[in-house]
Amino acid sequence: MKMRYNKTMGIIYIIAGVIFSLIYFVISLNGGKGAVFLTVGFVGILFGILFLTRTYFVFNDDSLILNAIIGSNKVTYKFQSAKEIEIDNQKIYLNQNGKRQQINISTWMIEKSDLQVFLQKIKNNS
Repeated sequence: MKMRYNKTMGIIYIIAGVIFSLIYFVISLNGGKGAVFLTVGFVGILFGILFLTRTYFVFNDDSLILNAIIGSNKVTYKFQSAKEIEIDNQKIYLNQNGKRQQINISTWMIEKSDLQVFLQKIKNNS
């Protein structure tokens, strides 16, 4: 099942990007130089769009595939069952053979409805 990024984060990035872009235009109209504001604004809008359109990670019965926000890089975590997945202090861990490995996923960055489904799936399998 696909887990999306939190839509609120995407909207915040877009709003911040627009604000920085507007600051650039105000500075430019007054004869100043503020190209850094335009760059930050563009990056903010780009990240906002990516947060709204990209999949954060894919959770299968035997693996978790973490997608990069930019590019096509993926990190795959294999496990025998969802019993090996643990959430502690808003962080996700993989417990295998007595070793605890943190998976670079923050629960606050998962879309709320997807997080509920993810938590239910982990709970049902444990």
